[in-house]
Amino acid sequence: MFEIYPKGQAAPEHLEAGAATSLLEFTEQSAAGTAEGQRDMWIRIVKVGDGCGPSGPPHPTVRLKADTGAVVDVPISPTPVVIPNGSNSEQAANARMTAEADDVYLVHVTILVHIAKWQLQLVNNETAPRGFVWVVADQKDDSRQPWIDLPLALDFAADVGQEVTRSVQVVNRGTGTLTIGDSEGFQPGPGLVLTSVPTSLKPNACANLDITFTGAPGPATVHAVYDVTSNDTKAKTTTGHNHRLALTAVTRLPPGTILLADRDTAGVDGESAGGVIRVDPTTGQQGRLFGGRHIAGPSGVAIEAEGTILVVRENELVRLDLLTGQPSVVASGDPLGRFHVGLAIEDDGQILLTHTGRRGHGKGELVRVRPDTGESTVLTESRCDFAGLALEADGTILVVEQGMSPDKPRDLLRVDRHTGHPTVLTTFDPPCRPVGLAVEPDGQILITDALSADGTGSLIRFNPTTMNKTVLSTGQLFRAPWGIAVESTGSILVSDHEAFGHKGGVIRVHPQTGDQTTVSAGGLLVSPLMITLVPPGDRRARALSPVMSGATVTR
Repeated sequence: MFEIYPKGQAAPEHLEAGAATSLLEFTEQSAAGTAEGQRDMWIRIVKVGDGCGPSGPPHPTVRLKADTGAVVDVPISPTPVVIPNGSNSEQAANARMTAEADDVYLVHVTILVHIAKWQLQLVNNETAPRGFVWVVADQKDDSRQPWIDLPLALDFAADVGQEVTRSVQVVNRGTGTLTIGDSEGFQPGPGLVLTSVPTSLKPNACANLDITFTGAPGPATVHAVYDVTSNDTKAKTTTGHNHRLALTAVTRLPPGTILLADRDTAGVDGESAGGVIRVDPTTGQQGRLFGGRHIAGPSGVAIEAEGTILVVRENELVRLDLLTGQPSVVASGDPLGRFHVGLAIEDDGQILLTHTGRRGHGKGELVRVRPDTGESTVLTESRCDFAGLALEADGTILVVEQGMSPDKPRDLLRVDRHTGHPTVLTTFDPPCRPVGLAVEPDGQILITDALSADGTGSLIRFNPTTMNKTVLSTGQLFRAPWGIAVESTGSILVSDHEAFGHKGGVIRVHPQTGDQTTVSAGGLLVSPLMITLVPPGDRRARALSPVMSGATVTR
């Protein structure tokens, strides 16, 4: 039998330099001794340093009190001292202390008579603060008990499929050797595995416990609770023997991941159509990020600075919280329209969108929405339909007219973000249907034309300084090029909902030659419209830590 002290707290007893504890009551743990009528009790004490190793002398002072007897110093000596249990100084017990390795001290108490109440006092004789842990046992070996000390929580963040290893320092603050009960290969939660486990830790020693997390196939957050236990099967459920480590592991979307609003992809509920599809820009591998009735038939997608996803559909702007997967409506009804094409977020977080007209109002509009209240205002309106939307480096707004009639000229407009005043930058001659819009790092403007070049569509580059307009890429894989996104390398990504035999896909265009290559086609993609990319750095903080699809595992 044994008890570990201090009880009911997660840290050793703290003493400042030169300080003493109060008289601390403890429960007697004793067994029959070698002489008849005597009982043995063992008290093992460890002086805890502030690093990974013992601090050495000076030794602490240890005092014992039995019942109402005097408080007695127990020195380091082979000769026992007498412990009285009353004012008559009757010998109730005797005790002697031995200094062991690693700042551990063993007090052997021989009990001669019944003692109702035991108390212990410790004095820190060092010039620096120290902690103390002690074990009271009826057997000498049982007084050797480990005390596990490690951080309460450990967080992981990994890209899809990436391995990340984190280390926690495990310190043994106990009186005996610590061996962690679990071995390498143990899995404390989904995607989590112990990859390095300390073999044996003496008192006041420390070592690293390594845990590796492998990112899930898609965005997810895993919460697991790992109870780190010692190998002592007789250990009681105390702070010292069962240290709970909270693990949070987030699988993030890598920077550059392609997000597409697809109006017709199969819904996750088997009934509704439409959703947000993610595509690996290197492998073309697809995955469904969101779907369901709340975002049925989406036409545009964007990522807010906090990483939340915005999806626009008929008459509704929806925010999707990637930490919970729950949707919330940002704005709905007028002045939002029937079919939205452009969606962008200004530096101050306000949301811009364009539409092709609303009920009772046939003209397209550029609308600004407050992200907190959903209050919507019309900045400017079009003589026909508005399509693509983009922001220049200074925050100036670009919109392009679309129109369902290809036999009329359409304009690329620059809109003052404060006044809403539009200025025509260039005009597209019929037959044309300009749709997508993006700005390259050097300020040049890219526009997709879904009807030019004998109906196969084109990607056009416009220089707002020289006013020069050139066809960068046409034909090849294009059938109805729609959304545009510019990668960090300068390559251009174009979504096309009629390419690849009307299966839809994403096409990469070389920014100098205009050559086209397939990124991803078919599969989940049916009618991909607008496209956006997961941003680099801090902007993806929450975009990379989405839906709570992990499990909670407690051992």
